[in-house]
Amino acid sequence: MKFEILGYKIEINKKLESNENLPEDLKEAIKTLEKYGKRIGSSEAQKRAAEKATSARTSAAKEKIQNAINSLKLEGKNITQYAIAKKSGCSINTVRKYKNI
Repeated sequence: MKFEILGYKIEINKKLESNENLPEDLKEAIKTLEKYGKRIGSSEAQKRAAEKATSARTSAAKEKIQNAINSLKLEGKNITQYAIAKKSGCSINTVRKYKNI
């Protein structure tokens, strides 16, 4: 079991059957890890789901930006990053990120 807490990576190799014979400070440390620690490593399914969600958000942002550019062209307005951000509803940073669609 691997955890990361406060910048420290902690690995527990031994599977504990019960906490009965452990010192109190170790019991408290385990409770703290379980409560506040972030498990390191995720399953392949979680990684695929995260990649899929990121891809969907990216595609949606690019589409919004392209639609805003097309709309601004039709209206005859100046095409600036600010105008695109305002028209698309995306942040200015997102527009800058995908300015070369």
